[in-house]
Amino acid sequence: MALSGSINTNKYSTQSSGTIGLNLSWTGTQDIATNSTTISWSLKSNGTMTSGYCVWGGPITVVIGGTTVFSQTSRARVYGGGAFSKSGTIIITHDEDGTKSVSMSVRAALYNSEVNCTGSSTYTLDAITRYALLSSVTNFTDEVSTNGYPTIVYTNPAGTELVTGLKGRISWNSGANYTSWVILNDGGGTYTFTSSTLTSTNINNMLAACTTSNTLPIKFELQSTLDSTTYTHSVDAVMNIVNANPTSGAVTFQDTNSTVVGKTGSNQIIVQGQSTLKIITATSTAKKSATISSYVLSFNGTTTDITTDKYLTITQPNIAGIYSATVTTTDSRGNISTATTNITVYELVPPSATYSLKRVDNFYTNTILYVDGYVSSVGGTNTRTITERHKKKSDSTWSTAATVQNATNTTLSLDNTYEWEVEITISDEYYTGSSATKYTASVGVGLPICFFDKKRHSVAINGFPDADNQLYVGGSIKATGNIATSGTLTANSVTTNSMSVQDISSSYTLTKSSGPWTVGGDVVAHRSGNLVQIRLPLKGNGSSVSAGTNCFVGTLSGGPLPIVVSKLVSYSGSTPVLGYIDDQGNVSVRITATALTESSIINMDGMFFVT
Repeated sequence: MALSGSINTNKYSTQSSGTIGLNLSWTGTQDIATNSTTISWSLKSNGTMTSGYCVWGGPITVVIGGTTVFSQTSRARVYGGGAFSKSGTIIITHDEDGTKSVSMSVRAALYNSEVNCTGSSTYTLDAITRYALLSSVTNFTDEVSTNGYPTIVYTNPAGTELVTGLKGRISWNSGANYTSWVILNDGGGTYTFTSSTLTSTNINNMLAACTTSNTLPIKFELQSTLDSTTYTHSVDAVMNIVNANPTSGAVTFQDTNSTVVGKTGSNQIIVQGQSTLKIITATSTAKKSATISSYVLSFNGTTTDITTDKYLTITQPNIAGIYSATVTTTDSRGNISTATTNITVYELVPPSATYSLKRVDNFYTNTILYVDGYVSSVGGTNTRTITERHKKKSDSTWSTAATVQNATNTTLSLDNTYEWEVEITISDEYYTGSSATKYTASVGVGLPICFFDKKRHSVAINGFPDADNQLYVGGSIKATGNIATSGTLTANSVTTNSMSVQDISSSYTLTKSSGPWTVGGDVVAHRSGNLVQIRLPLKGNGSSVSAGTNCFVGTLSGGPLPIVVSKLVSYSGSTPVLGYIDDQGNVSVRITATALTESSIINMDGMFFVT
């Protein structure tokens, strides 16, 4: 397409003055009404020859569109350097459709009498639009009733005498779908579509044609008639889809573990490490002809695509606290919506307790057990149970378990002459049986700091009196003054400036009651604090005694203190024997291996606690 051009002929060359040729240049202006282009042309000399030199030229002709617009038949001077100049105009009428091709040529005889310089070309002129044109259009949204209907501006440059029947419409899907034609003013102007020319049905059809994008390419079309021929001018535009995010379905959750639900009484209570948490999203609704393409669930830092099932199951979530479950819904256009719910996962830890076990006044049979137990609340649905059972430390059998009230003193009757063990069990709905938490407490033999015995008229410090009219001290006595006594002071070792000491050995008497042995000497005893070591001298009489036979039975009596706890008698000599002294002072010696017939003295060493 062109509205200007230039044609140069070949050049004639002289030996002294240079070259000379002709140039035809042109420009065109168009008239829509006449369907024509007016071409203004100019013919000038060119080349290296200056304007002061010339050659004889002729004939010279210029032909435009088949018409000779310049002709010089006679010979005349043709000056160089553009000094030779001719010009003119010619009107070229276009074809009915506004198109036109035009040929142009220059022929000249320069210096020679025959044509020796020529040039030509064919140009396609700019087409003349004779039908109506769209000057401007507007994009619009699918919500035209709210955001405004589209407007077009159009012109009829050829005039209503030539171009008539103007009408407009909107098309989409490459023109496969369209609105109804709207009759427009033939003279041009502005038109805004309305609900009757861009209907809701039209909008819905546009939405259905655009399910994967939020923009729909459309065309505004303007139709007009020229000489019984229909022409259409179109301009591209866009319909934008707005407010098309899908409507998200609600997010819900439940505990699907029937055992846990039976304990909590609600499937909305999620228990750490116990529940089976199921997070569910209801089906979302796509808008404006779109479809739902995906559901993505985010929970506790994990994102999971749940497009297929629309739910997620988490078995025994090992977390505690409040967590958000968010479902993100995406439609076929890429629009997104979210729905969120908060899920409380209740903490569950093993039961625990602080406890104490103490005899009343440190020695009575009545013993106070106090237990302060903790179990996880689980939203106030968990139940705490505390039990105790007890046994003597030396026993293997426990008492029947009994319920203990939390944070309350419970009195147990535990004989103060024995050591006891108490097993405390704290359980809840989840930790029972072997998984319950157990503690073991113990309490020793009752031992008062100070005890007044009314029956014996005695007083004991750190123990109990074992005789009448006695001051018993379970430990050391320290005095800063004199210790006076009208009786006998017996001790194994005494450091004093003025005190007589009596050996305790002379206070013991060993009397034989039966057996082949005799007493072989005095009983030897030494006392250190509450511990008395006794040596029993026994002499065989030569009789043969079988293994397992009691070979001496007698009685140990006397002494400053009664023996209340006996221990196994060790021995020295060549024959193994086993001896016992019970808390009544009875002596029994048994042969444990071969028969003993020699008459040597066997010294039985015994260690006895004395109170």
